[in-house]
Amino acid sequence: MEEACTRVLPAPSAQQTRIGAIGEAREIAPRSGPGALARLRVQLAGLPLRTKAIGGAAATLALCGLAALALRSGEGTSCPSIIALDDDVRSYSFGHTDARIECGRSVKFGFNAAASRRILLHYQASGAIEGASLEVRFNGKHLTWARPASDEQVLPLPDRALRTDAGNIVAFVQTDGEKPWAVAKVRAEVLALAPGDAKAAREAYERGRRKLDERHVAPRNLYDAWKSFTEARRFLEGLDPKPPLYAEVAELIKDTERDLDKECGRLLFAAGRLERYGREDAAQRVYREALLHFPAEDPSRCRGKARSEIVPDTASGQ
Repeated sequence: MEEACTRVLPAPSAQQTRIGAIGEAREIAPRSGPGALARLRVQLAGLPLRTKAIGGAAATLALCGLAALALRSGEGTSCPSIIALDDDVRSYSFGHTDARIECGRSVKFGFNAAASRRILLHYQASGAIEGASLEVRFNGKHLTWARPASDEQVLPLPDRALRTDAGNIVAFVQTDGEKPWAVAKVRAEVLALAPGDAKAAREAYERGRRKLDERHVAPRNLYDAWKSFTEARRFLEGLDPKPPLYAEVAELIKDTERDLDKECGRLLFAAGRLERYGREDAAQRVYREALLHFPAEDPSRCRGKARSEIVPDTASGQ
């Protein structure tokens, strides 16, 4: 039996409306930590799907063993049976009525995980889901009930239920009628388990606080603050029980990720507006400025977005 995973690709333009087309296949995997650039080849064990190769994509698809589903930007797009958690997924909302991708009463996300890893599921839920309405299941078992929230939620997946020899499935299931619901910004953050170190965690935390206090002094300070807080969390993950600092660091990570996302949106919007008014040189300067704010990748993938817009002969080697 051939094993593969379903890939969700953003539609390149509003004019492309064909569903089920094969796009460029990429190797996909959950994040191996915020801002990580490395990608691992993933084939979700136990998730059989037909792999269809068209034209020049045949060799790549055969190598990766995955089917790509191009999503149109309009209404009524079909929901894949299982969606591989890669970077593009967080750009979409899935659900019923209130979602960009119509999934009816349930949506499933799949990912692989290596041994000695902890998985944090990020998502934002909305709609008529108060009480026992939208269930979160992990590998077929009840995990929790989703709650509507304006901010991205972080849910640690239980280590004991994590499969390292087969694909893992997170499902959101509407259990109460046909009410509107949606989940968005879904991603899997992977933390390598390591021995706890309270002293190193405190040092990273304090370094992050200093950078946060100085966020307006240098363009990259907000990013550096976020990076320090994620480092502190890695040292805290190995401690049992978790000290009070763990909850504070988790909140700081959420806050800095939200602010980085806003900063990314501000810069890219400004550049796009300049382009619309024909001020290409000024737009290029803003894209290059974004590289100073984002010296490496974060969950918003701002650096990659900005780099893709920089004209090579004006990039000054960046």
